[in-house]
Amino acid sequence: MRISPGNIIISTDAVLKLIDFDISRTKKEDRNQDTTILGTAGFAAPEQFGFGQTDERTDIYAAGVLLNVLLTGSLPSQKLPKELFYRSIVERCTAIDPDARYQTVRALAAVLDRRILPGEVPFLSKEAVASTGWIRFFPGFRTRKPWKMAVGVFGYMIMLYIGYRTAAAPLSSGNTRFEMWLYSIWFLYVPWAIVTDWGYYTKHFSVFSSMTRAKITAAKAGLLFLSFSACIFFLMLQLLFFP
Repeated sequence: MRISPGNIIISTDAVLKLIDFDISRTKKEDRNQDTTILGTAGFAAPEQFGFGQTDERTDIYAAGVLLNVLLTGSLPSQKLPKELFYRSIVERCTAIDPDARYQTVRALAAVLDRRILPGEVPFLSKEAVASTGWIRFFPGFRTRKPWKMAVGVFGYMIMLYIGYRTAAAPLSSGNTRFEMWLYSIWFLYVPWAIVTDWGYYTKHFSVFSSMTRAKITAAKAGLLFLSFSACIFFLMLQLLFFP
């Protein structure tokens, strides 16, 4: 089924109720994925769009999105709760891998009631920890897709190599080590961080919370322009005052 604000009502006797069970289904053990693609955009888990079979963990995904909307007014992809307790719950509920989410509603309820700390609920498998652990902040590893991780490793190797060359290569006449590092940072490392949303910086700054995806892309383009402009400005100052 789906769980979104439009599917929740409060009765006259102050009881919270779920409505609209049109797309609810029963898990079928002999299938690997759903036969019909249904779900509310933003609240639907990846498996509802043909990436696997939905089960109770799909509802936990939607509950995590709903919790985030109630706390921030935005989807998790746009903004996360500032309080670490709720942020960790939302991130685990909305993990891409169902094995990384809370496996039962009872476990989620126990955490929300603070009867159990978020970190005390075990994962279904050790492999699932990667999707919610510290590695989620590193571009290329956040979705745990092999081709993205391969591209990420290649990119990090290039960055490390350029950093090493910057630190070890002989200096040309008139250059200093500080200048070489500055060029590398503003022409390579900062642009990489901006484009890949390093550390999910677009979720941690409130200025991005009300932006659409198109506006966030435009903001990233503006940050790239500022990054390149800063380096060019420094280079011009060097040519003018330190010929």
